[in-house]
Formats: sequence, C-alpha cells, structure tokens
Amino acid sequence: MFDKLRLPEGFEIHFEPLDPDLRSAERGALELATERRLVETAFAEGVTLTHRPDGAPVAEGLGREISVTHCKDWIAVAAYGNRRFGIDLEHLRTRALSTVAARFLSEREKLIYTTPFDWLIAWTMKEAIYKAVGIPGLGYAESIYLPRRRKSPAVAEVRTASVRRRFRLYFAREDTLALTVAIPID
Repeated sequence: MFDKLRLPEGFEIHFEPLDPDLRSAERGALELATERRLVETAFAEGVTLTHRPDGAPVAEGLGREISVTHCKDWIAVAAYGNRRFGIDLEHLRTRALSTVAARFLSEREKLIYTTPFDWLIAWTMKEAIYKAVGIPGLGYAESIYLPRRRKSPAVAEVRTASVRRRFRLYFAREDTLALTVAIPID
C-alpha cells in the first residue's frame, strides 16, 4: 500500500486489513489487539505497547517513536526516529467531510482545499499533525496551518500563543483512501 509515497530513510510502516463489517462493540477490542500485535511483532522482538497519558502509543523497548491509525478496514502502525510524529489513514466520506470541512479548515484553506478529495487530504494532514504535536484540544482551523501547495512533501505549521512548530507532511491517495505522515522539522 502507498508504495509510491516517498518517506524518509528509516521510516517503517505496516498495514493490516480489518473486517469493515464488525459492530462497534467488537471493533474497539479488535483494533486494540491488532495494534498491540503489530507493534509487538512487526518492528522488533521484546517490544511492548503502552500509552502516554494523552493516549498516544509508545513502543517500550523499540528505541523509536511510533504512531498508529485505523479506518473502517485498515490499521497502520509506523515507527521512526526519536521524536513524536503522527500518521492518519482515512477513506473518502464525501457527506461527512462536506459537513465538517467548514469547521476544520481556515478561511484561507477553504480557498485551496475545495473538492472532497482535497478535504480528505486536508483532514488526514490535520489529524497527523494533531497526533505529532501532542497538544490536547488544539484547534484544527485556528492553530494548524496547512501548506498552500498540495504536493507531497510539503510543510505545515502549528501556531498557538505558546507554540510554533513546523512539520514535513508526506501524503498520498490510493482510490478513496488517503494517508498522511507528519514529522517535526524543528
């Protein structure tokens, strides 16, 4: 999956399919079990999955940061470097995205990201950045600034009263599925 996406040297990502027909009660337990198994077997022996207080995953014994994402029929686990990063994987859901796009895009971004596929990429960018920056409650429209160009890789920024950080974004789409990776620059 996403073979054409050019990620930095040493970036490792593993995908596993999920049953899209599972009910929500079954889904949560299966996602957690799949996440744990992928982390504990895909990267190195002796790795244990734990979580930070904010819920972000940690692979104890790996010596690299990890990020996890899932959508209705896929789970992805990635490992890279020693700084927190984020990944997000989503399917195109035109009606849902058209409803929330006005809330997660800034006025400037609404002029750049105008189609359902644009909104999908923009949403995965903001989700990946949110995971990477680790600030609970960060406003998507008012604190995460997406690139003006829609070509991977690109640079985005988080700006709040106390934080200013840049992220390199790697993103791609395959059919109706989009993936974004956000790695801190500074």
